[in-house]
Amino acid sequence: MKVLIEHQFFGFILCVLAFRIGVFISQKVKTPVANPLLLAMIIIIGFLMVTGISVDQFQIGGSLVNMLLSPA
Repeated sequence: MKVLIEHQFFGFILCVLAFRIGVFISQKVKTPVANPLLLAMIIIIGFLMVTGISVDQFQIGGSLVNMLLSPA
């Protein structure tokens, strides 16, 4: 499990999966409060707290998302 968490793409995959779950929930609920980005943040924070993964370990792959979104 430690190898998976320390992999470079762990944070990236977690971000993408959390966003897809957020989109799914948003489509089912159909309310402005269920913003997919807000739901993804809540899912990621909850996942990191439950599993005890540090933000530094998550940020290794999360920085990949930041790099992709920065030009936009």
